[in-house]
Amino acid sequence: MSNTGGKVVYLRRESANRSQPMPEAVERVRGLVDERLLTLIRRVLDEADDALFDGAHPAVGDGARDAWLRAMRDLRLRRHELEEIFRAGLEYRFSRLPSSNEAGDTDTPGAPADPADHSAREMALAVDALAAKARRRFSPQLVEVTRLLGQQYPGAEVREEDNPLDPACLARLFARATEMLQFALEPRLVLLKLFDRQLMRGLGPLYAEVETAITGRAPVVPVRPLSPRADGPLERDPGYGAPAEGAAGKRGDGDGGRGIRQEAEANRNQVEAARERVRREVRRCLEGRNPPRLVRELLEDTWARVLFITCLKEGVDSETWVRQCALMERLLWSVERHEDPEVQQQLVVEIPLLLHELAEGLSWVLYNPFEMHKLLRALEAEHLKCLRAADPSLADAPVAVAAEGSGANPRDLEANGQRLRRVPVGTWFEFLRDHGRRLQGRLAGRRQEGEVMVFANRAGFKVLETTVDELAGGLADSSVLILDDNRLFNSALADVVRRLKERQAGQQD
Repeated sequence: MSNTGGKVVYLRRESANRSQPMPEAVERVRGLVDERLLTLIRRVLDEADDALFDGAHPAVGDGARDAWLRAMRDLRLRRHELEEIFRAGLEYRFSRLPSSNEAGDTDTPGAPADPADHSAREMALAVDALAAKARRRFSPQLVEVTRLLGQQYPGAEVREEDNPLDPACLARLFARATEMLQFALEPRLVLLKLFDRQLMRGLGPLYAEVETAITGRAPVVPVRPLSPRADGPLERDPGYGAPAEGAAGKRGDGDGGRGIRQEAEANRNQVEAARERVRREVRRCLEGRNPPRLVRELLEDTWARVLFITCLKEGVDSETWVRQCALMERLLWSVERHEDPEVQQQLVVEIPLLLHELAEGLSWVLYNPFEMHKLLRALEAEHLKCLRAADPSLADAPVAVAAEGSGANPRDLEANGQRLRRVPVGTWFEFLRDHGRRLQGRLAGRRQEGEVMVFANRAGFKVLETTVDELAGGLADSSVLILDDNRLFNSALADVVRRLKERQAGQQD
């Protein structure tokens, strides 16, 4: 793993110099572990959000309170990237099996802390302590999982430190992923403590599932002892409401009506709980901030409706909920004034994807298309105002820029190819994948004299590499969409985005 410009970039599987494909059983374990651990990581981050907000109570003083609030906002803004970094690190470790070759591998997570950095030393000690505790707690299961993984690589040895599920590996992966956060030591230790409580202490069930995935044998489940009254008449369980033996064989009308009323009351409680959760999330986002009126109203009304429906349909543990909450932080950040040129470039990359995801979320709740168009155009005007305020050189009269390819037949493969060769680095694309899944990627670079295009996600990881010809075909059959095509912007914002991209390209050259 390397750290460039504050971004953590893990080597992907194709760069791990593997001569053989991953064994089927290990691939199965990797998929299982990815799903289980990401669910637990999301719970960690949800609890961290609450803990950081609680840490900002008035008694700590204004300076400390602001630091806790900044930590909370940074986590909300970048938690999706943190998840991606953890996932990529885990995948990297699986790709290095059977041996991580850690001694000579500078890219492996968990490099020793800088002895001159007090905070890094404290974090390293805390990580080692919780890893050692988990190793002691789950030692027999860890040994068995390591042995089973080793059996998938005949003639090779898998040591405990090679095991991607070793507590030390998982703890270091998480600690390294959090390095992207602008946290002081105390909030960082709070995050690590929650990681220990939610994930590390729950490794036992995960190890049992891994054993089952490899061997096909179900883990032993303790049998609950029978109640001394088990041979007597069964009584009605009020939690389920099912008639039991020994009770009246037929439910009366009164019982049926009571059941309907109970269900209606439960539904009302669920709806009210969802409303309160959404109000709390929006309130936290806006705490101590003074965004433009348009943005405040969007979050408190329009986007709150999106969150409400997501909360009811998918729940607060879902990836959709996490992404939509993070979008609020990204939106607020995007309309703040940023004078740092590097941050301006990040903003240019962010705006097209942000507008696209807003439109996607509003469409999901069947928002009026005409009103959505007006809202997005007004938001573009706010972004334009922010960009020009931070850089007066962008306040010149905009140059009319025609959308490349807007007058061409989209099925013209040659025209599509020419258009793709002119698309600037940083442009966002969306790809329709198998089973209707959509993948978003930013053009990160070109290879082979521009004929191969490389795409990365928001966290900076490569997600796709494909040829211009293949992309041209995708544009023709609508399986590929250029998200920040100038047709999606008003001409003024399109011009500013284009000029900032060209400026960045010139600096890189």
